[in-house]
Amino acid sequence: MSKPSLNKTSFANQAKLEGLASNFSFISISSAFYLILGTTGGMIAHYNHSSLLPALNIQLMQNNWMNPIAIVALTTGILLISSYLLEGWSHSYLKAKASIAAYFGPLNVLSLVYLAVISSVSEELFFRAGLLPYTGIFWGGLVFGLVHLGPNGRISAWTLWAGVAGVLLGWVYQTTNSLWPVWSIHFLVNLVGMISLRRSYLRTLEYVQKTPGLNIEGRL
Repeated sequence: MSKPSLNKTSFANQAKLEGLASNFSFISISSAFYLILGTTGGMIAHYNHSSLLPALNIQLMQNNWMNPIAIVALTTGILLISSYLLEGWSHSYLKAKASIAAYFGPLNVLSLVYLAVISSVSEELFFRAGLLPYTGIFWGGLVFGLVHLGPNGRISAWTLWAGVAGVLLGWVYQTTNSLWPVWSIHFLVNLVGMISLRRSYLRTLEYVQKTPGLNIEGRL
């Protein structure tokens, strides 16, 4: 099955955001947002649930160390493979990735590593450590999916995938009682996704520049 295509005009509209994504203000705004989100989640986990310090204690996993590793490997694999498969048949998923690529595509790899770290740490602190005890796994996953809306604020395949990811991460957090496995999964999925978006973005940008008037066929 061939991948959905994104025409040149659609990509060009997304590429207009390249200037914003490549400058310092984008990373600064992202850092401030994730700092607030992570701090809020950490405070809720610590003061409302008294769970933050136990969730940070890696020694609690030492007696059963292979179990968290297996869970991390399995969950990361499921999320990465499902994301790859969705690219092949869902136009809304492809369009959502194109929108994200306009922000992350122009950044260098070190910037992507940094953003993968702060996003995974802060989101897990908020959604798993802070919010999950109130919502439970299913509703927590639903909320996590709804904050990952597609372009124009619409529910898309990207939203559904994020919701499933939220459920899986919630299950991992409750199973291990630790933030380290969910941090690891979230970081790996984010980093692989961001690097893939960057490579696709640069390839597509080069393609558009060299072949004016042609459509982009399954390049992003």
